Amino acid sequence: DLVAFMQNPIRREVFDMYYIYNSMAKRVYFLESEEFELLFDWFEVFRLGVAEFFSLEEEVIYPRLDSADAGGNPGFDTAHGPKMRKERKKKIREVVDRIWNFGDTAKLNGPGPSIKTLGNLMDDLSLHLLTYFNEQIAFVPKVVQRRMMPKDVRTLEEKYIQALKKRRYPHDLFQLLMHWSRRDSREFRARMRKIYLEKGNSISKSLWVKQYKSGRGNFKKGHLGVVRTFYERWNQFERERISAMEQAEVSRYQNPFMRGTI
Repeated sequence: DLVAFMQNPIRREVFDMYYIYNSMAKRVYFLESEEFELLFDWFEVFRLGVAEFFSLEEEVIYPRLDSADAGGNPGFDTAHGPKMRKERKKKIREVVDRIWNFGDTAKLNGPGPSIKTLGNLMDDLSLHLLTYFNEQIAFVPKVVQRRMMPKDVRTLEEKYIQALKKRRYPHDLFQLLMHWSRRDSREFRARMRKIYLEKGNSISKSLWVKQYKSGRGNFKKGHLGVVRTFYERWNQFERERISAMEQAEVSRYQNPFMRGTI
């Protein structure tokens, strides 16, 4: 599914972004000073992924789709054509940059105002992403069904991975690309990993595999570790909140002046 291949990595990141945000919002008066730094450490990788995935799509996938569709779609240059698509992506990148640039301000403004602004910015980003995604869902499958064979789709995916390998941070990008499919398709992951780990000779491949394993470990510890940290802090907060409520109830019951009161 070419749409899933292009969209799901970003969708999964947005899901994690909102988890981090909700963890912070629900603990807004108890946030530690470095939690905004953790959030923006995570967001730096997300920002990289959005920019590079959008660029790779335009370099590898959309030239093939556009050329296949240009001759048979009267609305090619308006609704789903390159011009509109690139305008949508530009707006998305602008909102991503606004969130990124808000990082220093967030640390100075305090948790209350910063959390509210971040929530508004993230909602704005989600709205732009959904608009873009829905437009491509209406466009890409029809072109694939009408003009391409399954082998053509596999070829595009392989070319995409080969192009990704030439990016500045290929291991982070590959982990982002595969993160969404962790529980979905072993065959797909194995095929993508095989393409990604291919190198010219045994020496260069051995070095590449070593770098890949190191990058995978750093990604799990760093980028995914941030999400785990916010998950653990939210769970700890909930346990302490419930414990405090239970203790307050016990204290109320033990106080003879409070028995029977509401």
